[in-house]
Amino acid sequence: MTSTLRLDEIGLTGGNGVVWHFRDEFVHYNKVPIHLSNRNDHVIHCPSMSAGGYIHIQDWLNHGGDLFNRRYANKEDKISPKTASKLSLKWKFYAGKDISATPAIYDDTIYFPCWNGNIYAVKKDDGKLVWKQNLNELTGLKATGFVMNVNTTVSRSTPTIAGNGLLIVGVFGPAIVLGLNRKNGKLVWLTYLDHHPAALITMSGTYYKGLVYKCCIFRGSMVKLNAFSGKIIWQTYMLPDNNGELGGYAGAAIWGSSPSIDAQRNNVYIATGNLYSAPARILECQERQDQMGPAARRV
Repeated sequence: MTSTLRLDEIGLTGGNGVVWHFRDEFVHYNKVPIHLSNRNDHVIHCPSMSAGGYIHIQDWLNHGGDLFNRRYANKEDKISPKTASKLSLKWKFYAGKDISATPAIYDDTIYFPCWNGNIYAVKKDDGKLVWKQNLNELTGLKATGFVMNVNTTVSRSTPTIAGNGLLIVGVFGPAIVLGLNRKNGKLVWLTYLDHHPAALITMSGTYYKGLVYKCCIFRGSMVKLNAFSGKIIWQTYMLPDNNGELGGYAGAAIWGSSPSIDAQRNNVYIATGNLYSAPARILECQERQDQMGPAARRV
């Protein structure tokens, strides 16, 4: 059974007294150890720490599963090399087209996008539909047509579980992000992250303390948004603007997985890829390095 406590009403104690205290966050627990420092107020380790100070066992909050992008169900104790051969189908849900994103899981509901343009919420115990929303109907926006054979407004990334009952969804062109009500899928807010006609969102977001970190290709950028309003707080580009001219920098896309957050260092980590073009002098320099080979470069 899962219980909820307000930590502004209690203190958790260690060897030297109260070692952990939250003013306005919640903790969910179900009789699992939470290891705390007796020297400061830092959590040393807990089985599943999610964004904003929530602790909830085995929720899967984004593509990476948690704040750290581990993709590791660390409390799973039923599936092992010994039991894998005994797995059998419990239920199935027909969405109508391909599903390529890892589902998000929170409490008793699974959330996922489908290539037919729908977002689904289904019960994790029996697969019964809770709600579905069509992205074209929800937003009134059509697909940009930049991606071959994608002619409808779709999402291809894992939704992000956020506070205030929100589900954050990125759209695979146009590059918009949506805040949906988790209970019914209704639109709460919509924000454009990039107006470039080739811009797409293929990355799942990470939620932390009322904020969402997420973004984009064509010109790679990382965006920090207010999770409750969708307002952009900052946007950092990976390459200088080429002002639409050929022969400049293009790409450094941020497209995969979900950002990792180190709360103690106040850092967010992302990776880039897909440099589409660069100035001629840069390409020539790179070509010379490639021809020299690694041994020559070491000299």
